[in-house]
Amino acid sequence: MLLVSVVWIFAPPLRPTTEEELRSTLLRQDARRAGRLEHVRVHLARGSARGVLFLRADDESAALSYARTLWSGVQLGNHPQSTWNLADCSLLRLPIPPQT
Repeated sequence: MLLVSVVWIFAPPLRPTTEEELRSTLLRQDARRAGRLEHVRVHLARGSARGVLFLRADDESAALSYARTLWSGVQLGNHPQSTWNLADCSLLRLPIPPQT
């Protein structure tokens, strides 16, 4: 399982989007594609959203590519998020605790 960190920048939508709506949109889009999204965590802030996508992928480049493909599908749909832009898409590297 690879973790991908994403940041979306958006113009204010017609109505505010909740974190649950953004999560649901991504999960529905994934269901139409390859079904590689295991879980998504998102946090909305003023003018942006940050997320972590938990993806099944063979390697890092496949995970990043799928994250971008997933978002491009959202942008093509008629969602409140379709006016948002993907500002960052990178692997989330968690520090490995030292072995004791």
